[in-house]
Amino acid sequence: MSYWWYPSNWWSPDKVTNVKAYLLYIFFSTKGRIGPWNWFVAWLFLTIILYYFFSPVWWGNQFDRCWEMTYDNPAYDRCYEQAESEWNNDFFKLLGVWVLLLYPYCAISVKRFHDIGYGGEYLIWCILGIILIYLGILAYFYFMLREGQPHSNKYGTTFISLKGIWDYESREIEVAAKWEVQNGYREAIQIHRKLGRMGDVRRLERLHIKYLWDILVSKFSDMKAKRIDCTGLEISTSDLNSKLAESFNIKDGK
Repeated sequence: MSYWWYPSNWWSPDKVTNVKAYLLYIFFSTKGRIGPWNWFVAWLFLTIILYYFFSPVWWGNQFDRCWEMTYDNPAYDRCYEQAESEWNNDFFKLLGVWVLLLYPYCAISVKRFHDIGYGGEYLIWCILGIILIYLGILAYFYFMLREGQPHSNKYGTTFISLKGIWDYESREIEVAAKWEVQNGYREAIQIHRKLGRMGDVRRLERLHIKYLWDILVSKFSDMKAKRIDCTGLEISTSDLNSKLAESFNIKDGK
């Protein structure tokens, strides 16, 4: 089982080594910095999701089909009640989605404030401005679209883009594949472990054990062919697998 979703593998920017961890970091971590483009892409993605649920509530035509009926028509009351029920259902869906997206919105905003040298508490002032006089909206986008500081600050350096982490992971996987072809299982295992690809780690560990076993069997066969006495040196397959598994910290069946 892979553990890439554990906070220890993505909460801090220096722990992110793959695309899955990158997405968790962008939307849920408040550590580090992100640039304007990374913020905009994340903000646009969240806004599209929110608008999908917002549209039926604001632009919905649940009541349109009832307006052609006269108010004294018994069918009008039934139509209106059904339309009202549909609107209420859409509204509570929107409310639930808004609650779920509120934290990701805040997380990407806090990292953007970090990038221009401000603390995350500046987001609170923007929210208050939105509630009170709506000027907070302008202030929010002003801060979000500003260029980050070109050098490191107390929050670190600007985090790389999704393309950057995608290219990095792809290059590392390609290097690991070359090591695997050359039977460099240890090197390939280290790369996949760093990327959090535990499925590949376990696969390569099994291949490495088989590779070592085949070498040992071949050595024994050569020694027997040369009439060298191997008495006392023989080891069963199960014993060898057990010892090799212990060296790789492999549990039974995993």
